[in-house]
Amino acid sequence: MMKPDEAYLTPDEAYREAERRIEVARENQATELDLSMINLTEVPGSIAQLSQLQKLDLFDNKISQLPAAIAKLSHLEALTVSSNQIAEIPDAIAQIPQLLYLSLNHNCIEKISPAIARLSQLKYLDLSYNEIVDFPNFMANLSKIQNLFLDGNQIASFPDCITELSNLEVLNLSFNSIEEIPVTISKLTQLSYLLIAGNDLQEIPVEIAGLPNLKQLDIFYNNITEVPDQLNQCQKLMIINVNRRKLKMRNAKI
Repeated sequence: MMKPDEAYLTPDEAYREAERRIEVARENQATELDLSMINLTEVPGSIAQLSQLQKLDLFDNKISQLPAAIAKLSHLEALTVSSNQIAEIPDAIAQIPQLLYLSLNHNCIEKISPAIARLSQLKYLDLSYNEIVDFPNFMANLSKIQNLFLDGNQIASFPDCITELSNLEVLNLSFNSIEEIPVTISKLTQLSYLLIAGNDLQEIPVEIAGLPNLKQLDIFYNNITEVPDQLNQCQKLMIINVNRRKLKMRNAKI
């Protein structure tokens, strides 16, 4: 846990503190390393010595880029770099074959690197609250992804490749500029949580009612005035968060 004075470290002090923690982790053959909230601006290259590391937390620093040395962390399973100043995802990340969890929310990322699509074991990806405008088709390669967070970006249309992610259970596209949900949403048969609030949706496609595992649907802060009657047929659907205005049920056939 961070000591009170660590919040006030200068960048040089933070770097030395990070080096100290890395050395302790190396000596102890630690599998987890916490470098969060120490005002770090650069990750020391000595991180490459921790080949046994499984979890690395860099949350809430001032890091603008990840070092190529992370490619040496071949056993890493969880990487948190949320709330930093990352603008680009390095190619080196593709060399972490065991990565299951990657959190990069609240950064400055505009473009998703193809390197992420090479993380074949990835199950959790959080890119929320960046400056992303597109979720490219090569991301369909993430065949094991279960949790995908893209909320708070600048995405103008529902990414087609998302409907190819057959193991997806949680999808958050809230607070973008999406105008339409494609009928191919029905392909996401494992989807339990569809969160798409704060967009520019006019309607909800009746095909959503064909999602057998859907438990929660968030569609508030859109321009929706009615929802399909067939949503009543979703046996597992427990929560529908809509606008405060009264909505009508729309007669339609699947």
